[in-house]
Amino acid sequence: MPRKYKRKEGVQVQVCFWTTESLQAAFDEMDKKTMGINQISRQFRIPSRTLRR
Repeated sequence: MPRKYKRKEGVQVQVCFWTTESLQAAFDEMDKKTMGINQISRQFRIPSRTLRR
């Protein structure tokens, strides 16, 4: 018998919090090749996996 899923209280759904402007700025920084992807992801608060894709 399947059970009904209940989300735990107090846990928030993670949504993307970066804008297209910050994403474009991160791509511009990647083109310069002065910083690595991990450092850029920390600076612009964008997941590094998103930048690698």
